[in-house]
Amino acid sequence: MVYLHALTSTHGERDDSDEPLYQIMPLHSKIALEQQLGKWQNSLSWQWVDSKTRVDPRRIENLTANYSLVNLATKARWDKLTVKLAITNLLDQYYQQPLGGVSIADFKTDMSQGFSQLAGQGRSVNAGISYAF
Repeated sequence: MVYLHALTSTHGERDDSDEPLYQIMPLHSKIALEQQLGKWQNSLSWQWVDSKTRVDPRRIENLTANYSLVNLATKARWDKLTVKLAITNLLDQYYQQPLGGVSIADFKTDMSQGFSQLAGQGRSVNAGISYAF
């Protein structure tokens, strides 16, 4: 099955000027293909985030480029035992999250330009086992 998990857009402006609000997430979406195969539930998802171009100049907010991520996950359940395995950012895409924060340790030479945006998480393999009592 194909699911559109979310398509979200937020727009806001300051009351005292025509400038955008601080820390507003740009348009973003998540679509997933999901499969049930016996006890296994499998998922392949695609996450897309538009570029952040509406920034608050008073707070020296950073612009960020658009990006997309592919994630893969599987889990199985046997009675009270659940096993999960997931790979996030499967293609190891470099990106900067629009609301991901800045690096105060790696500041730019001209402080009027603010701080460097932090990079998003690279490829990650996550495994888990849980047991319900």
